[in-house]
Amino acid sequence: RLTVIGVFGLAFVGAAGASSPSYEGPRLRSLAYVASNPEVVFAAGDGVFRSTDGGANWVALGPHLGYDQVLTDPHDSRRVIAFQSLYAHHAGRYLESVDDGVTWVERSISGASPPGSDPPKGTSLDGFVMHRSLAGVWVALVEGKLWKTSNSGRTWEVRPTPNPVPMRGRIVASREAFYVASATEVWRSSDGVDWHPTGLSKGEKLDQIALAGDA
Repeated sequence: RLTVIGVFGLAFVGAAGASSPSYEGPRLRSLAYVASNPEVVFAAGDGVFRSTDGGANWVALGPHLGYDQVLTDPHDSRRVIAFQSLYAHHAGRYLESVDDGVTWVERSISGASPPGSDPPKGTSLDGFVMHRSLAGVWVALVEGKLWKTSNSGRTWEVRPTPNPVPMRGRIVASREAFYVASATEVWRSSDGVDWHPTGLSKGEKLDQIALAGDA
C-alpha cells in the first residue's frame, strides 16, 4: 500500500462541511501507521488525528494546533509520539500517548528543555525516530545535537555530534540502524551511541528514506 500526502488536507467523512465542494480539511505534514495493524493510521499537521479503517474515517485527538509530526512505536502498538518541528517554544519537548492517542503527557528530552521551563532561544526538535529492532531505543535531533534513550524516553543522553551537523528532518531508522545526514555526509549507528560516516561525502544530499529491511 502506498499513501501520498501533500499540503491539501484531511477530509472528515461525515463532518459537517465535508460534502461541500469548497470544504478544506486540516493541513497535514506527516502520517504514521501501527506496524501490527496498518488499518490504524495517525496523521499530524493542524492537530493530531486517528483512523481505524485505513484512512476512510478520521477523529481528532487531544493535541490541537502546534504538533505537525507523529510516529508510532514499532514495539508497542498503543504508543504514539507527537512533536512540533517548526517552532522554538516546543524545543526538546514532545507529547506521548500510551493508549492509542486517547490521553497525552508532555515529555522532554532530558537536559534539552525540561517541562515547565523556558527552552533556550532558537532551539527546536528537528527529528525523532525509533529503532525497529531494539525496543525502547530512540534517537532525537535537537538543534543539531543527537540525543539517545534506551528506555523509551525515561532518561536521555547527548551523543557526540557529527560534523558537519545533521540537518532538520534528515534522520531515519531502518531495521538495524539509525541514519542522520548533513548536506554532504551520512552517518550510521546501530544503537544510537556510536556514529560512523558512510563515506558518501561527495555532492549535496537532499534527503534520505528508510526502505524495507536495512536498505
